[in-house]
Amino acid sequence: MAEGPAANALREADIVVANLILHHFQDDQLAILGRRLHRARLLIVSEPARHSIHLWKGRLLNAVLGFNHVTMFDMARSIQAGFRVGELPKLLHLDQTIWTVRESTSQLGAYRLVAERVLSA
Repeated sequence: MAEGPAANALREADIVVANLILHHFQDDQLAILGRRLHRARLLIVSEPARHSIHLWKGRLLNAVLGFNHVTMFDMARSIQAGFRVGELPKLLHLDQTIWTVRESTSQLGAYRLVAERVLSA
């Protein structure tokens, strides 16, 4: 990950929202990203949930709606690169003594993470 204005802005952010972007990062890049969350007090993430049932649901939707080949390819790759509960906090190195993490998945294939920094007394 490059240094520069974006990296500096991330270090100063109070709230970080990531929507359908983190599944494009490699594990080492996610670790770097996690280290840059110095001041963040809230992290909100929505990514693809990596479960084979969602690939089947995508194929079913394709049969009904007729997606083009690019959409089908991207959907499958995104699901395969998505996250399961427990993975992203580890990849970001979110320390449980510092962060309260809630994760969930939806029936439609979303993985959600909300992490709040524990306020020190």
